[in-house]
Amino acid sequence: MKHLFGLVLPLIVAALAAAFAVPFALGAHPQWAITVILIGTPLGIVVGWATSWIPPLPRLIAAIVLTLAAFATARYGRAEFGASFAEDVFAGQLWHFGWISTCGFAALTASTLGYILFNSFSSRFK
Repeated sequence: MKHLFGLVLPLIVAALAAAFAVPFALGAHPQWAITVILIGTPLGIVVGWATSWIPPLPRLIAAIVLTLAAFATARYGRAEFGASFAEDVFAGQLWHFGWISTCGFAALTASTLGYILFNSFSSRFK
């Protein structure tokens, strides 16, 4: 039961991000702005489950740092891909996979936050 909120919160965040087209608004390509959410969110949930043995606070800090690094990679790939007039394949891959990893690490962040929130609320009601 304690891991359930760590599963539900990233799904809620992903649904809201898809509904409001957050990746598109932040610079993802319109063709795959929703697809990166559908690929990255399950990966982030699996990584959250696999790293559940790590204490929550260091895991949260690492997830936030990795989310920002992945977002920076996606932004760099977008800028280089646009500057090369869509000729630089590697920059396009940085842009695409940077967005997948951004969504994955955002799901990991939400999963860790859900775990922390559930533990803080459940400890108050014992």
